[in-house]
Amino acid sequence: ISQQLGRKLTIDPKTGHVIGDNGAIYAAQVVALNDVGQPVATALTDQQGVFEIEGIPPGTYRLYAEPLFRSSIVVATLAPAGFLGLLFLYPLFLQDGFGFSPMKTGLLTFPEALGVMLGSQVAGRLYARFGPRRLMMFGQLTVMATNVALMASLSPGRALVVPVALMFLLGYGMSPTFVSMQAVAFNHISRAETGQASMIFNAQRQLGAATGVAVVTTVLATIGTTTSTGAVDLDGYRFGFVAAAGFSLLAAIAASRVRPGAPTEPEERVALTGPPAEDEALSAVGD
Repeated sequence: ISQQLGRKLTIDPKTGHVIGDNGAIYAAQVVALNDVGQPVATALTDQQGVFEIEGIPPGTYRLYAEPLFRSSIVVATLAPAGFLGLLFLYPLFLQDGFGFSPMKTGLLTFPEALGVMLGSQVAGRLYARFGPRRLMMFGQLTVMATNVALMASLSPGRALVVPVALMFLLGYGMSPTFVSMQAVAFNHISRAETGQASMIFNAQRQLGAATGVAVVTTVLATIGTTTSTGAVDLDGYRFGFVAAAGFSLLAAIAASRVRPGAPTEPEERVALTGPPAEDEALSAVGD
């Protein structure tokens, strides 16, 4: 039996697969609900879209699948790419482009950490009111705008209070994403699945950070940082800022697709007749 769950997802509890229009769905969350609508077990699909529900007594349950974890780790990949790509580029920009010392560069970058610390406290209080989708979209759009403002405002002779304030705003804007993407990613993850989910989440986050730094470095190497006469050329840095801002924009778009708390109900119930056999992911029959 197959059940249409909206968002072009199909769950087949007999074979234990979650399938979309383009094939198997990786890292989808499958949740089993009892007769009163309470979740009693969850499972994550693997790369073949296979899930396995264990540890619940035989009975009739409703199953639904949602791409919540999957959409969250997309944000967890793109957001660090833009954020850490910028944090890699900005000190180079100050030292090579303006001749600042490492000490001065560090002091100008440090307000970002203060922004993250303060913003995380505020984001934790706003999470229940506005939800993760709005907070992550606001955060990534703020990071993107700050990125563009840094690129436009840094010039010789300009007061340093401007980049200091912008770096604080960068950290403050990133903090709602830090808080929300982890909270929503593990929203329905059971204890048994926490290890696997944490591994996937952290791996994607590190991959995103490495990708952001690699792309920014490639832009710098391609365009160059000096002219033919040996003078400093800031165009490479400016294009690097644009590349980092592009990652933040993509993260904001991905965050707009994170909609927790509203799974599509299945069309029919599923009677789980007993523990799954060793050679199949889930044993199930229809009502």
